[in-house]
Amino acid sequence: MRLKKLKIKNNIEIYKTTNDNIVFKATSSGKVPGSKAEYIKTIDKNGKTISYNKITYDPKGNIVHNKDKFNVIK
Repeated sequence: MRLKKLKIKNNIEIYKTTNDNIVFKATSSGKVPGSKAEYIKTIDKNGKTISYNKITYDPKGNIVHNKDKFNVIK
């Protein structure tokens, strides 16, 4: 994740799942007041990225978009 580009300062969580994957979650404020985006990257125990998603929330906390940023067809 390009944290500098996302303008994220202290909104980063890192945790281990029950199957030894590591999850990085960064939250960024949205352009609409009260909205936000979460960037969630999961890495397996071998260091391979297995998923990377951006979830966008409206000011009421509803999910308005869930984008798979890992399995992108180029």
